[in-house]
Amino acid sequence: MCNGMKTENPFVTEMLQVFVNKLTDDKSSEVRGNAAYGVGIVIEYANTDVSAAYPSILQSLSKLLNKADKEVLKTEDGDDETKEVIHRTFANACGCVARMALKNEAAVPLDAILPTLLDHLPLETGFEENKPIFELILKLYQANNEVIVTATPKLVEIFDYVFLKEIEKEKLITESTLGREENIERLNQFDSEESKQKVIEFLKFLESKYNGLVSSKEVLKTVIA
Repeated sequence: MCNGMKTENPFVTEMLQVFVNKLTDDKSSEVRGNAAYGVGIVIEYANTDVSAAYPSILQSLSKLLNKADKEVLKTEDGDDETKEVIHRTFANACGCVARMALKNEAAVPLDAILPTLLDHLPLETGFEENKPIFELILKLYQANNEVIVTATPKLVEIFDYVFLKEIEKEKLITESTLGREENIERLNQFDSEESKQKVIEFLKFLESKYNGLVSSKEVLKTVIA
């Protein structure tokens, strides 16, 4: 619903409060993870300043991630459905933080937030959250953010994985049978060709700045060729 309303949403404050309450108080990690997604979307399209809510939201997101980190350790040999819920929680929380920073960078303590964000990348599911995450990474790198620039090798590892998954998706498409198209759509690492090209240009920039850093990865060597 929030996605549909976008900037025309007249209930920003009310909806944000509902999602924040769920993010903070609900006993279900899955519900709290879904609430994180809702918070991020409302903030992204908010037509009023909601940065006063940032501290409490960031605190709740931190608690959510800490709990999910513990849960993922317990389910290393567990069922796939539980793992999917946990990884979706990671995706929604990271996407929420990225949307918050893109909306009002000054209201987010980037030095504290970025290491945690990067530690939970690349995403294992919920790839639509890659869009704000990648957008934030590229924006901060262009601004010479110290944390992001220092993490350059980590960024290369992240994008190496992302493009590997893109190759695997393309292989599935060539082998696809009728009825599998919807599942393949969920594997898209990028929301558009434009977003993909921006990342490729970023990787080409890194290769020119740090000769061999990107091309040392076989997958990325082909990507930037």
